Amino acid sequence: MLWLLNFFAGSAARLQALLIGAAVALITILALTVWGLYWRGEYREAKAALVMLEAQSKILAESVRACSAGVAEAKKAGEAAIEDGRKLLAEARRLAAGGRQQAERIERLLAQPTPPGAGCEDAWKDIEKARGAR
Repeated sequence: MLWLLNFFAGSAARLQALLIGAAVALITILALTVWGLYWRGEYREAKAALVMLEAQSKILAESVRACSAGVAEAKKAGEAAIEDGRKLLAEARRLAAGGRQQAERIERLLAQPTPPGAGCEDAWKDIEKARGAR
């Protein structure tokens, strides 16, 4: 214990230098501790952000897969609707062809001059004949 007293019993400057050195060491230790705690918090925050981003990317990937499946299904339905539309258009054209021919025959009859003394009944009989000649 005597050596400890002799160590501190020197001049006041020596004691002051030792106290300043101890204060600097304490400040350095505290600064390094605070700096370490700060970066530890940053690490944990970055790790939490990484976990959150991984979860979001999994959800996004599943959403993209579901959307792609929906688009593929819509494409199939659209192609089927287009094909059905083509069939219906062909059928409508086929059915309309007879009506056009009949309209052309009636138009030809109407374009003919009216014979002298003919009335509406004669014109109607001619139209009925044209309809029956399909």
